[in-house]
This record gives sequence, structure tokens and C-alpha cells, in this order.
Amino acid sequence: MELGLNGKVVLVTAASQGIGKAVAEAFAAEGSKVAITARGMDELQKTAREIRERSGAEVIGVAADASKAADNIRMVDEVVKRFGTVHVLVNNAGGVGAFAAFHDLTDEDWLDIFNLNVMSAVRASRAVLPYMQRQKWGRIINISSESATQPDGFMPHYNASKAAMNNLTKSLQGVCNGCDSGKRHFTGVHYDAAAFEHVAEDGERAGHPLGRGHRPFSSEQSAAYRGETPRRAQRSCIRGGLSRVGEGIVHYRNEFASRRRFGRERLRKEKYQL
Repeated sequence: MELGLNGKVVLVTAASQGIGKAVAEAFAAEGSKVAITARGMDELQKTAREIRERSGAEVIGVAADASKAADNIRMVDEVVKRFGTVHVLVNNAGGVGAFAAFHDLTDEDWLDIFNLNVMSAVRASRAVLPYMQRQKWGRIINISSESATQPDGFMPHYNASKAAMNNLTKSLQGVCNGCDSGKRHFTGVHYDAAAFEHVAEDGERAGHPLGRGHRPFSSEQSAAYRGETPRRAQRSCIRGGLSRVGEGIVHYRNEFASRRRFGRERLRKEKYQL
């Protein structure tokens, strides 16, 4: 893809592996200057080196714990010190937390997951916004989940945190464009979310409803597209939007629902025929 991202400074949290790594690779392939964060420095430096060698782009690793307020401020300061600013922030940090049903979850479980999945994005966004508003250009992309809009009965704390992430995305688009001050003006800063329905490693594919998982390829393309140049972004009108990437779980659920409806209709017909 040619998205006009050459030379843009991109910060991707929790990017030593998985979706975050794939997103960082996509921006590096576009010629962006990429900063990746994670808690483990060894894995982080290994990933940064791999992306540099593969893309030829400038890639640095900044050790930081997204669940800690001070680390969010420090990581942004380090990126700005190295590259001068931040054009694109990808809030990828997050987790499931306690793998439990509602009645097994404690107050600490709820507070911990909201701190990691929501407050990490709040703090990182707060830290980069002054630079984006000053340069009148910026993209903040939140990595959400299909559980935000299609929650099941398990892990309600995780589902609720991702729903909060989506709502935060919509709310902050107004902040970026001045609605919080009572004035409507375009600042050039866009806030979007991408909900990745299922990204599985090879070992997980057997347990996937369709017998396969989604590679991070579609994830990286979606995130890079949301970091596109001003002209393309204004034309595509991606502002405060939520995009669903991958059809796995939703396709499975829709197919299951269709089969149930078909089964009920067939039973009704058979009943009337008797």
C-alpha cells in the first residue's frame, strides 16, 4: 500500500509480538519511523531489530508498562526526544485478565482490566494529543474487540472494558475537534477504533469455530489505513469510527443463527402439513 506515511512517527504499544508487531511492521513498510513498546526489553529489542532489518525503517523499542501512568508519560517523552513528535498512536495494549464468569470476578479483577484496557489508552492519548494538536495532524487508533459489540456470558469485565474503549473513541473525536471547549473546529486529529474479531496463532486454529484463525495481516492493513495522509483521510471520512476486521466469529454466529431460523421454519411447515 502507498498511504503517504513515509517519515511519519508512529507509536505502537504492546508491540513485541502478535497484532502490535504486525501493525508496527505495516507502518515500517510504509516508511514510517516506528517506536514499539512492551514490558520485556529483550523481546522488544529483538522485534525492533527484526522490523528494521526487514523494512529498512527506523525502529526503536521503549520498555514501558501500559498499566502504569508514569510509564505512559515516559514512553511518549522518549519517542519525542528521539523523533521530535508523534503523528500516529496505536493503543494496542490490553488483555483478558481473569478468565472467569461474573460470579467469580472480584472488584480487583474489574479495576485491573479497566486500568489496562481503558486507562492505558486514556493516558497515552492524553500524552500525545498536545503534539498532534500543535502540528494540526494526528491519528489515534484503538485496538478493540468483537466482544465490545457481541459479548457472550463469559469474561464480562473484559467485554465491558472493550465497549468502554469504543465509547471512548467516539467521545474523543469530539475532544480532538474542539467539542469539549464548546467550539467546533477541525484540528486534523482523528480518533478511530478497529475491532479485531479473532487473531489466532497456529496452535489455536483447531479451536476456532471455522477451523482457522485470522492472521494479523488484515489487522495491520486496517491500522495502517487509519494512519493515512490528510487528503486520503478527509476523503474517506474516517473520524471517530469503529471498523470490524475479520469475519470469523461473526460469520460463525450469523451462520449458526441462520441455521436455527431455518430449522424453526422447517418445523413450522412440517407442523402445518400434519
